[in-house]
Amino acid sequence: MTDAPGGPTDLVCTLSFFSGYACRERGACCTAGWPIPIEREPLARVRRALTDGLLHPASRTSDLFVVSPDAPDDAPALVACTSTGCVFHRADAARARCELQRTLGVAALPHACRQFPRVVVAAPNRLSVTLSAFCPTVTELLHDDVEPAIVARSRAEGEVLTGLDTTGGLPPALRPDMLMSWEAWWRWEAAAIRVIRDAGTSAEAIARLSIAVERVRGWHPADGNLEERIDTAFAPLTSCLPPTGDAPPTLPDIDTVVDGLVGCVPGPFQQTAHEALMRRGRPVRDDVRRRLLAAHAFANWTAHLGEGLRTWLRSIASVHVLLEGGIAPRDVDLVLRHLADPAALARRWRGVEAPPPALRQRARRAVKAPSDPE
Repeated sequence: MTDAPGGPTDLVCTLSFFSGYACRERGACCTAGWPIPIEREPLARVRRALTDGLLHPASRTSDLFVVSPDAPDDAPALVACTSTGCVFHRADAARARCELQRTLGVAALPHACRQFPRVVVAAPNRLSVTLSAFCPTVTELLHDDVEPAIVARSRAEGEVLTGLDTTGGLPPALRPDMLMSWEAWWRWEAAAIRVIRDAGTSAEAIARLSIAVERVRGWHPADGNLEERIDTAFAPLTSCLPPTGDAPPTLPDIDTVVDGLVGCVPGPFQQTAHEALMRRGRPVRDDVRRRLLAAHAFANWTAHLGEGLRTWLRSIASVHVLLEGGIAPRDVDLVLRHLADPAALARRWRGVEAPPPALRQRARRAVKAPSDPE
């Protein structure tokens, strides 16, 4: 995970309902208790402001920064936290606020603070950015009456966008023995967002995506252009009538999803993850659910860490199952976006990629020394 490079990745793609996001200092990230590394330049700036009396911490503590000899060169310290959160987060004012941001501006914030709640994939010629609903402001945006769509803009000067860097890697897999092209992947992503937008319900969106996955994943170069195959697979799925002739997807039950997610969370955070996924209430309205599905379908890390479109779909279907079970979007994203190990999730979900026997035989004829997926 590195800062996305400049140059050809100055094109930033995001989702329409997230395009107006701006930090409202709600304090969810400030009080989460997560480590906050601070880089050399902002650290020096903050220390000068403290010495000059321009900046005053919100919490009284003898050590505002935790310095470790094992810290990386570019982030030599952690911002100290108390039982109420970051020492620069003031929660006792008329409203929550960050003293660093209020006094010194966004440029003085640690990189992690400027990045949250963005989830980023850096590809060869674009940055794809979605947002985490663990942030209360993002949760509110999910309730806005904005239809899901992918929108593009130029990267702002000094904008911090850190995430999964795939610029030197390969495009997502179609299935374990076949890669997509970058152009085909972006065509797939855009079509998936349209299906989620046009579906009558979140359940229907998952069903239609499942149909598209099965229609496309058997593609072979001898079959022609993959982008055309994607267009053909999605064409009947964007109508208002449900498609016929395709089997509906088999979804895991909520207990299976919860157990799998908690198992992908590092030990110290498993109790927090379990508690979040046990908080059950009334399901949110369906348009909110479909926006959260879109937020996970786009800039999806599992697509790049996993082994095919079925794995990608399972990551989105898991969100649907959790929401149907009454788990709030904020708790869904706390676990999926922040507590679970993304690589562990991709490994757990990859079991859905086992191809049918006919496809496995076809793959054996197509390559000299294939290996069957796990």
